[in-house]
Amino acid sequence: MATLRAFGHGLERVDLAIARTLASNIMNTSPVGYVRAAKLHGSLFDDKASDGIVSCADTDFFVDHAEPDTALDAILSKGIEWPFGRLPQGHEFLAFIECS
Repeated sequence: MATLRAFGHGLERVDLAIARTLASNIMNTSPVGYVRAAKLHGSLFDDKASDGIVSCADTDFFVDHAEPDTALDAILSKGIEWPFGRLPQGHEFLAFIECS
């Protein structure tokens, strides 16, 4: 949420169509090796996905998710719609923000 707000977009202005359309090309040309090698994961990229993940990148970057999971649960308990789904281990949320 903080990243989206910092770039002038809140959750209410998330456009997942940008990620669906451009994610693969943007990530494949990234100068960062682990981003370039990441696999797109979620229903945004695979219509058959049914694990509750919407827009993530499988980066194999493992960190403790206790704090982000607690924050996500707090957001959901307030009735705020979280468009990205859950964050599995080794993954990062994937959002693209269109800027002028």
